[in-house]
Amino acid sequence: MHPALLCSLLLVFLCISCGCTQAPPDNDQSASQIPSPAPENPTAAPPTPAPATAEPTADPEPFPSALPVGGVFTYGDEEKGTVRKLTVYRAELQPSYQFSHPEWGTNYGIAEPAPGMQFFFVFVRIVHTGTAKETGAPHPASINVVCEGASFGYRTDRVESVTDVVDFSGTDDYYGGIIHIYETREGFLIYEVPAEATPGSLYVQMNLGGGLAPVWRVG
Repeated sequence: MHPALLCSLLLVFLCISCGCTQAPPDNDQSASQIPSPAPENPTAAPPTPAPATAEPTADPEPFPSALPVGGVFTYGDEEKGTVRKLTVYRAELQPSYQFSHPEWGTNYGIAEPAPGMQFFFVFVRIVHTGTAKETGAPHPASINVVCEGASFGYRTDRVESVTDVVDFSGTDDYYGGIIHIYETREGFLIYEVPAEATPGSLYVQMNLGGGLAPVWRVG
């Protein structure tokens, strides 16, 4: 072998055996060398909670102690024997009603309410259960219908009327005054109330004097 080639081979061998070659660079980074991610929107304010919405409240009951239709209100003085039982036993809205005269045979007329109004029939019953020979029954003028805070009186054109209401045949108009012992008096009164009124918005109030004013709720 040529002396120069031999020397070259010896030099290569010595470099390899002495670790002259460089190790590959270390790509691992310590925890202190790894940059932390920047927080997103560091200056953004926390979200504002949506304001709480209050639930709608129902309108207060105008007569919380009102009796239902058919409920009985008892009043009077037991010692004086003037105890009476009073009730609104029926109530009905009507867009119109039929009436007849005893001389008309099968013919009848039709009553219409004023524009924007409807008829409201209230049936009243009072029973004298005391021992007095006679006492008083509420006058129709003391019986009012209340709707949305407004008060309505009965239709006075029916007073002493000789016509009959066909829709409620066999029932007379209610009247007040003297009621005798053991007597029962009943009948209807006619009112005009707003056309948009519903049974749930109607109340019947009776002013009996002495601070007594019972109320009946229709709906």
